[in-house]
Amino acid sequence: NQSDKVRHGRGNQGSCHGLAKLSEEDIVRIWALYTPRKVTHQMLADEFGVSRSRISMILAGKGWIHVGGLH
Repeated sequence: NQSDKVRHGRGNQGSCHGLAKLSEEDIVRIWALYTPRKVTHQMLADEFGVSRSRISMILAGKGWIHVGGLH
């Protein structure tokens, strides 16, 4: 049922989720700002008000994967 909801766009993913701290626009901006050894995961986490591990997961492609064309 969960995969069916996602496949048909009925899920609460991304900014539609009630507990989301980030928006799809934030994710695009995180990818644009990230520069290894210059802009760290912690710097991004501080700027966007989320944990370093959340930024790491986003940049590793393990979160917000519905925001296409980022990698």
